[in-house]
Amino acid sequence: MRFQCLAGLDRKGVLLIKTIVKIMKTFLSLPKNEKFFSYYAGLVPTLFKVGFIAQVISAATEITIIYALIYNSLQDFAPGQARALSIVGAVIGTALLEVGLRKFTPYSIRAILYGKFSGLDLVMSIFIFLATIGLLGASGYLSFTNSKEIVRAVAPAPDLQTDDQVKDEYNLHLANVNSQYSSDSAAIAGRYADQVTAKEKKFAALIAIEQAEYKKYLHREWSTGKSYRSKKEAAQVNVKRLEAEQMEAIAALKSQEANELKTLLQSKAGQLAGIKSELDANKSEIKTANNEAIASSKRMISTYGGGLAWFTVFCLMIFVVSVLLNEVHRKGSEIEEKAQPTQYDFLPGIFTELVSMVNNKYQYYARKGIYQLDGKTPEAPLPNTGHDLYDLAEIEQRKITLTREQLEAIQEQQQNRRRIGFKIPNNNSTSVNNATVSNSSNGQSSHNCDNCGNEYQAKVSWQRFCSPDCKTEFHAKQHGGQKFNARKYHQKKK
Repeated sequence: MRFQCLAGLDRKGVLLIKTIVKIMKTFLSLPKNEKFFSYYAGLVPTLFKVGFIAQVISAATEITIIYALIYNSLQDFAPGQARALSIVGAVIGTALLEVGLRKFTPYSIRAILYGKFSGLDLVMSIFIFLATIGLLGASGYLSFTNSKEIVRAVAPAPDLQTDDQVKDEYNLHLANVNSQYSSDSAAIAGRYADQVTAKEKKFAALIAIEQAEYKKYLHREWSTGKSYRSKKEAAQVNVKRLEAEQMEAIAALKSQEANELKTLLQSKAGQLAGIKSELDANKSEIKTANNEAIASSKRMISTYGGGLAWFTVFCLMIFVVSVLLNEVHRKGSEIEEKAQPTQYDFLPGIFTELVSMVNNKYQYYARKGIYQLDGKTPEAPLPNTGHDLYDLAEIEQRKITLTREQLEAIQEQQQNRRRIGFKIPNNNSTSVNNATVSNSSNGQSSHNCDNCGNEYQAKVSWQRFCSPDCKTEFHAKQHGGQKFNARKYHQKKK
């Protein structure tokens, strides 16, 4: 009874079952070739475990590279959500590859073993092969290229030396040299400053003696009246000579000071060059050691990364071989995978059912309310007869000829009081005084009855019938023979 619903399915129904068989419950039939089955029975569980482990290794290498690719793409414009979205994307991408391989690879091998290359099986086999090749290629490429990244992430960082210590030593030597130079230059400058001061004092005293001699001879000339010109000139010459000797002595001291400072500066430059050369040598040694450490780390990453890359390819091959041997074992044992569908497999999706239920409930209650309101709506009233339509095309318009006096008299009368129902006099009227007002004295005018059509004098302007009988008869015609009852009409109106 379970499969009676499948008996009437056409080819489209069979294709539908094939497309949804992955969500159906399936089971394996008992082996018909028990000898073949028993011989390789112990290998099948091992094949499944090996294939599963191979997929785990492949997935571990895939998920990291997918995470890195997504994270690098999202880090610029969504840095806050980049990590969470990258994790979700990596899990989904890896599941897509591995679950797809777990499903498509067996069907690719079955297509070869069972010769599914004719009819609609050929169409299914082509797309299954394409999907399997694409998934295997993507998985192998991601695992192979990401192996070095994985090794680089888990490998210890190279032990790189820093030049902070040698820089500190250089700065310390530099400070010592500058301090020594400052103190030595200050000592030299102070020593020569004292010597210059002593020279200046010495020559100042000698110059003062000669100037005193000059003043002494000048005083004698004034007191004795004799001339001591030669003595005064000799004193002045001695003063000039002493000043020149002073300048020469000070210049010699300055020259000696400059020579000593120059020697001290050259010594400082030599010391600075020495410590700078030592700094460069130490930096060069550190750089060489760091380059060697980096090169060693790269060689290790390249070696282990390449090994891991080929190992992932080997795991992918192991997975394919495990699936292949498992399918060969099933075919050799004549085991068939059969679907066990239920009615739920042929029902619409849960979301579709939910939407349909909501729509049906809405339709039911909405229409129920509409029908209830519609049942309380009274019948539509009978329509009234249309009003008469008059054709005035054949009627000749009447022309009235007025004199000036008649027009002025009419205007004067209208200004005083214009009476309702006033009619312009016809051409036969001889004067305004003879103009008549039709029924203006009692406020009546002639109308045609809406029922019988006879002319009658209307008491009010809205009167439509000549008599109450005509009104009753007209109402009966309009309402299916029911006569008009004025009392009920007014009671209902109230």
